[in-house]
Amino acid sequence: MEWDYTYNLDLPDAYRNAQLAAMEKGQKGKTSVKSCFPDLDSVDQQQLSDDLQMVVDINQRSICLLRQDLESVLQELEKANSWNSQLIATKNRQEDEIAFLKRQVLRTHMSAILKVKNQENMIQELEQKLRDQTERCEVQQIQMASTNLELAQSKSSCNDLKQELDSLQQKNNEKDEEIQQLTLQHSIRDNSCDKTTKELKALLDVVEKELQNERAINSDKTMTIIQLRNQNAISLIAQKHLASKNEALERESKKLKAVIAKQKNSLLLQERNLKDNETLNATCTVTEVLKVKTFLEEENSQHKEFEQSLTPLKEENVCLKSTIVKLEATKKRVENESSRLKTKNAKLEDDLSSLKSINTSLMSTNEVLRKTVSDSDAAKASLHDDFYKVLDLIQQQKDQESKAETQLVLLKSTIKKLKNSKTQLEQQVAEDRTTMTELQAEVERLRQRLEYHGQPTVALSPINNTPRGDSRCVQKEGKVPET
Repeated sequence: MEWDYTYNLDLPDAYRNAQLAAMEKGQKGKTSVKSCFPDLDSVDQQQLSDDLQMVVDINQRSICLLRQDLESVLQELEKANSWNSQLIATKNRQEDEIAFLKRQVLRTHMSAILKVKNQENMIQELEQKLRDQTERCEVQQIQMASTNLELAQSKSSCNDLKQELDSLQQKNNEKDEEIQQLTLQHSIRDNSCDKTTKELKALLDVVEKELQNERAINSDKTMTIIQLRNQNAISLIAQKHLASKNEALERESKKLKAVIAKQKNSLLLQERNLKDNETLNATCTVTEVLKVKTFLEEENSQHKEFEQSLTPLKEENVCLKSTIVKLEATKKRVENESSRLKTKNAKLEDDLSSLKSINTSLMSTNEVLRKTVSDSDAAKASLHDDFYKVLDLIQQQKDQESKAETQLVLLKSTIKKLKNSKTQLEQQVAEDRTTMTELQAEVERLRQRLEYHGQPTVALSPINNTPRGDSRCVQKEGKVPET
């Protein structure tokens, strides 16, 4: 947008002198026209009407520019409000994601601790069973050795008593009965050995069931890993959304830079117009030169006021740049968090591989089971480390939330500044409207005086609030620029 509140200074000298004299007297038509306008006969009426029409057009265009500026300020306010709402929504989403991650980490931590405890209890139970079985086997071996000794003694007694078969048949029969009893005992002991083998098979079945349970647990862990990957994908989408926002803010900053450049060009054009007006007024008298100087000083004061009104817009541009830098910093932090989550997923996959190795080691001997106990202790320590890392991530997220709150405070301050600038522009519009009404009244008075003097008047276009064209182009030689 461009700001151009210049007025045409190429008015006739006679009209200026007459206007100043009428303003000094302030009689508003009570005196004669010739006394108020001594040089009225030498004034070109067509030129006078054209100059008045030019003044009216310039005022109308300045009002249109003020309206356009007000609309642009309102659009910027709407954009700032929408951006604020989007920041609040992203903050709420991040809080929900953090709470969900906390719950998942606590669940995985507690489940891992319970699983390790269950594994330790199962290992202790298996060790106790193995000890009982070894003790039983040792007792059975002692009994078998005693029976073997008894059988050897019975065989030796039988060999000794073969020579006396006739005399000791009855004793041999009794001894045969004793041998039968011993064989029955031996069969009973064989049956007990079969029972121990069956119990060992049952224990092996129990171990296989435990392995199946651990495989199911590993499948649950894979599901949690898939969920974490989905969360990472969601965070990447949020990063893309923030990148699009950053691009939009950069476009707005470029637009503001273009506006500032156009304003500088308009100021240079105004200085050129002032120089041209000074060259045109060099032929005037000394009194006219003084009056023109006073008029130019008033115009310069108006330009200074306009430059002062530009300062809040420059401050707003600086605030927008700072917000862009802060958004880039938040983007980098989100990327760092995503990389940390990826490393955490890799650690979880390593834990899964270690659990698989533990499952394979459980199928081996008691010594391998003891080694798995040590591995489970190491996994427990790593889970504790992961838990403390998650707590650190939560603390970092809280710091980011506090920084986001400071950004919101800055946005609110910028909105207040925009509202103040809006009120100032509205006041300027009201002042320009009052000046328009005064100029219209002066035009009507001049028209009546010209008619009273008996000279024909040129019809001027009425003053409306509708835009008549773009006043950005500079006026030269007292002509209205074409739209």
